[in-house]
Amino acid sequence: MNAVRVRPTRRLAGFLMLLSVLWLVSANYRNNLGYLLTYLLAGIGAASWFQTRRQLAGLRCRFGKPAPVFAGETAALPLWIEAAGGGRPQLRLEVPGGAAENLFLEGAWRVTLSFPAGERGRRRVGPLRICSTFPLGLFRAEGEVEGGWLLWVYPRPAAQAPPPKGAREGDGGEREFEGFRSYRPGDSPRQIHWKGLAKGQGLVTKVFSEQGGESGAVFDWEMLPPAAAERRLGWLARWLLDAERQRRAYGLRLPGVSLPVGGGAGHLEACLKALAEFPGGERD
Repeated sequence: MNAVRVRPTRRLAGFLMLLSVLWLVSANYRNNLGYLLTYLLAGIGAASWFQTRRQLAGLRCRFGKPAPVFAGETAALPLWIEAAGGGRPQLRLEVPGGAAENLFLEGAWRVTLSFPAGERGRRRVGPLRICSTFPLGLFRAEGEVEGGWLLWVYPRPAAQAPPPKGAREGDGGEREFEGFRSYRPGDSPRQIHWKGLAKGQGLVTKVFSEQGGESGAVFDWEMLPPAAAERRLGWLARWLLDAERQRRAYGLRLPGVSLPVGGGAGHLEACLKALAEFPGGERD
């Protein structure tokens, strides 16, 4: 955490005004008990400065990796925070552009901070601001933890997309037959063992080795219908998600980027990251 700063709050002005009134009344009536009360309150106010600063002393923070989100969604930042020395600080955690989180900490806590993801792309989140006004609210102690974590924001997938008529079939060349497996929804009709089905052997799918690649749809930017760039990215995101959900092999081609045909969570993540880093601006 950066150096802790302690600043006065608006409540301190009212507190000083109260002390001034008490002192003037005590001086006017020569009331020793009034003097005693004034100096006692002044001492408590001065001691609160040290207590407020103490809330942030010895804090240790550890951040988790935020999960990727789509544009327009709410991102979540996991955070582990620990108070050293067995203290019980009252803290307020703030992320720029996000909701604040109030904590009454004892020992170690895991907190999840939520904030708007914003536009697509890859960006660093932070800095995280930690502050406290405990115990009297006369002072505000602040410290910042620099954001060293990355957040991936994928393009918002279109709710409805035109059929990917321009998707080309990727051909990996010669493939070696390995065997059969049970049919899965979305399997290509060309890989279904029709002869076995005719013989009453059930619906199974031919499995080929991936040594030479896998045949599947390639979603190509240049073959999309004319539209704004963000809309076309939304179509591509929708097709990628649908293909992965249906367990169909797919690839992606963007200007300057070509991802081979594949499948699985890792392949989907690579494709969505390519869409997230696509240069901005309108392209018709």
